[in-house]
Amino acid sequence: MTISTAPVRRHWSTMLLRRTISVALLTVPGVAQAQQPRFTLTEIPTLRGTTSFARGISTNGLVTGNAQTATGTPAPRLNAYLFDGTSSQNLGVLAGSNNFSRGYAVNSSGVVVGESDNNASRAFRWENGVMTALPTLGGANAVAHGINDAGTIVGISSTGTTSRATLWTSAGARDLGSADNTTSTLSRAWSINEQGDVVGFSRSMAGVSQATAWFGAGSAISLGSLGDGAQFSEAFASNGAQMVVGRSNTGVRTLGGTSVCIAFLWKSGSMTLLSTTGFIFSQAIDVNASGWIAGNATNVSGAPSAAPLWNGGAFTLLATLVNDASDWTCSSAEGMNDAGQIVDYGRKNGVDRVSLADASAGAMAFFAVGLSVLTRVLRRARRRA
Repeated sequence: MTISTAPVRRHWSTMLLRRTISVALLTVPGVAQAQQPRFTLTEIPTLRGTTSFARGISTNGLVTGNAQTATGTPAPRLNAYLFDGTSSQNLGVLAGSNNFSRGYAVNSSGVVVGESDNNASRAFRWENGVMTALPTLGGANAVAHGINDAGTIVGISSTGTTSRATLWTSAGARDLGSADNTTSTLSRAWSINEQGDVVGFSRSMAGVSQATAWFGAGSAISLGSLGDGAQFSEAFASNGAQMVVGRSNTGVRTLGGTSVCIAFLWKSGSMTLLSTTGFIFSQAIDVNASGWIAGNATNVSGAPSAAPLWNGGAFTLLATLVNDASDWTCSSAEGMNDAGQIVDYGRKNGVDRVSLADASAGAMAFFAVGLSVLTRVLRRARRRA
């Protein structure tokens, strides 16, 4: 069985070749919104080709994804890279693969995980110049989607008859199971946080794929969906407070018959819709420790056009926080860390470009003040408890 190399959450990636990666610093909840910092988007190095894409960012700001190389066969010549804040390193491909690899996630030690070979996906772990294939659950294919700072990896692997959410440690590959408690239905793990909580989706008892959490990498728990609770949904990320974000069908269709998928926040057993004023479709891709949520929104299914941010239910667009916004568009926030850094792609002066959005020194100092305020608030709350 071959696992698709086109992720469910980013099925537009084959339509949008050239991307922009940006990093922005967010304010902390409780700090006056009028004092929001401003950010400047600047280009970051590519792999000497013209196309690139960001997939993830570490707790200390390392970025991974894949980018087109200047030479090589066969096409598309897209290789995984690691950006260290100065340069982008080509991570290559697994032996025997075609000229394709993609980094999905990176931890603070610079360990990258992802997939290699565009014909038959093979999960890899890359560290210090060495790319190693990860074992499967018995089938031929696998993709690694997430890694935390402890080095635990999650993703999906073929068993030979189906594909299952998978957790990799030094002991090997483990089937995380699915919400219907069988071994024959589909499941997929998209990410793992520093507490070991895993989220993704799995087949429900009704035969519909729904957002699923494996808290502490334990048993699969279905998180339900928006609408009547029986719709399609999937979870992309969670923070240490077990706030889970993703997207869900609502049961509503457009005039053209397309199912409307909306970003959601799941917390304490309840899934709520995240408002995106002016947009029909949306998805929440990441959430950090401060409760900031990042993702994308669009009015044309499959073609994200804006990068929304949510905080305490409030909705804003990343582009409104960027200096010289007339030169840039921010199309999708693909990842965010607890420092408030965001990886995003978009366009500059009408051209799709690979870039790094960097906050000014003043904005960095402001965020540090915000973290101090948040820390004091949390300490007071603990003392009262």
